Amino acid sequence: MLLGILHHIADTGEAYSIVRRLAAALAPGSFLAINHSTSAVHGAAMEEAVRHWNQVGTPSMTLRSPQQIAAFSTGWTCCPPGWCRARAGGLTSARPAGSPLRSTNSAESRANRR
Repeated sequence: MLLGILHHIADTGEAYSIVRRLAAALAPGSFLAINHSTSAVHGAAMEEAVRHWNQVGTPSMTLRSPQQIAAFSTGWTCCPPGWCRARAGGLTSARPAGSPLRSTNSAESRANRR
């Protein structure tokens, strides 16, 4: 489970390399779960939040596009619900229609099976 980790690795190539090395050590049938911050949902507001974080917080954060995030799972088979927006209280695609979503947090998440 790489939850809240990969967006703290600034170099995208290095982040991909870390995921590949960890995945290579997993047994067949293992799962990979990733969450990663992106500005694809909330745009400028998320970019500003990350700019602020990088000024006052550590470690620094790097936003990646959905395509860059999806590349972490190259070679894996996607399990339902696949890539989706995650919110406090659950995945948006797994919630019943009409359910209120109270959080503005967004990330791309995926569970895969090897």
